[in-house]
Amino acid sequence: MSAAHQKPEMRAFPPLYSLQPVADTKAKQCELWAGIILEKCQGKKQWAVEVEDEVFENKEIKRKMSAADAQVVLEQLVSDGKAVWIKGSKTKCWVLWRPLDDWASDIYTLADEEGHIGSVCTIYELSEDSAKGRSWEGMPEEMIKVIIACLQKQGKAELIEMDEDGDGVKFL
Repeated sequence: MSAAHQKPEMRAFPPLYSLQPVADTKAKQCELWAGIILEKCQGKKQWAVEVEDEVFENKEIKRKMSAADAQVVLEQLVSDGKAVWIKGSKTKCWVLWRPLDDWASDIYTLADEEGHIGSVCTIYELSEDSAKGRSWEGMPEEMIKVIIACLQKQGKAELIEMDEDGDGVKFL
């Protein structure tokens, strides 16, 4: 196991698994959990995390964070811009180990390089065909739509909802 995938030493500290009542301590715990989650997700290219995720458990010390406490940690991740709730959920979120704007820039650069500016391509093309060797390789289509929404806010793209053929994006 590489150093990047080893459990951080702090994970062996039992009180980490119960959010503490003192606000400063709780804030520090959430900060530690953010680091643990981001490192795990980036290392394993895991795009989403939920309140019942294995990251919130350490079987070696027989400790598991409650779903309610994990919810608080995820809410803080979202509040800090390091995660985005998955549509319709407040228990599962997309993890942003890179800033959303960075992924948006990467996708827009690809669109420019491949001559997609002013034309339409499918989300499938972005998630499969064009993703090989790119920062978003393996990213689920639903998360790519979150990035397209970021590009849409920047005036660089428009999400096009299609029927059974999947959704598309027009780069502007």
